[in-house]
Amino acid sequence: MNQTSPIEIEETTATSYDSKRDVAEYCQKICGELSVLARNNQLPFLSYLLEMAEKEARENAQGREQQVIFSS
Repeated sequence: MNQTSPIEIEETTATSYDSKRDVAEYCQKICGELSVLARNNQLPFLSYLLEMAEKEARENAQGREQQVIFSS
């Protein structure tokens, strides 16, 4: 596979975002596009997970992030 993937192309752009909101908006866009790609290729569970990630990114971009506490 010698093609450059879209993720590799976007990698330098992704690091140039200035704020947490910018990163969240970028993640929202990419997850939305990947979700459609997965759905169009009969990968429903992957599409669903990407939709959830898109929703989480949207909420973060709008400043409505939830604080998650992980315990071990």
